[in-house]
Amino acid sequence: MFRRLSLYAGIALMLIAVAGLVFWESAGRDRVMMAETVAAAGDIRAGAVIKPEMLRVLLVP
Repeated sequence: MFRRLSLYAGIALMLIAVAGLVFWESAGRDRVMMAETVAAAGDIRAGAVIKPEMLRVLLVP
């Protein structure tokens, strides 16, 4: 009984570990390591009124 339970628990832990690794490599790293930053999309003259289309959002580490 205990041997079978430990086998199933071990298999479940391996599957959870593999699923966590796949998630981390596909989306998790970007969510944790990157931050959204607003930057100019091009040159902006001094004194110009900044409009939303003059900006863009960048992901930076």
